[in-house]
Amino acid sequence: MRGYIALISILIISAVLLLIALSSGQLGTGWTKMMIQKIQAAKSGYLTQSCAEEALMKIAENSAYAGSETVNLNGKTCQILAIENLGGESRRIKTASNADNQVKRVKIEISQISPKITVSLWQEVSAF
Repeated sequence: MRGYIALISILIISAVLLLIALSSGQLGTGWTKMMIQKIQAAKSGYLTQSCAEEALMKIAENSAYAGSETVNLNGKTCQILAIENLGGESRRIKTASNADNQVKRVKIEISQISPKITVSLWQEVSAF
C-alpha cells in the first residue's frame, strides 16, 4: 500500500512540475515575441526618421523640392509624401515607412529654409 501512495505522490508532483515548466516556457515565448515587436517598431521608427532627414537635406539643396518619392535606405524603403507649401518658406513634410509590419509616420513643419532650416514641429503621428 505504501508503494502505491509513494508512486501516486511522485506522479502528482511530476505533473505539477511539468505544468510549471510549461507555463514558464509560454511566458518566455510571449516575452520574446513582445521584445521582437518592440525592436521591429524601433527599426521602422528609425527608418521613418532617416527618410525625414533625407527630405530636409533635399529641401536645403533645392527649396522647390516637391517630395512624392520612395527612398531606399539599406534595402528598406520609406516614402516622402508630397511636400506641402504653407506659404513663404514654411513647408510641411510627411514621411512613412512599413518595416516588418510596423507602420511609422512622421510630420515635420519648417518655418524657414534659408540661411538654415528651422524646424518648428517634428512629431510621430498615427495617421496623416
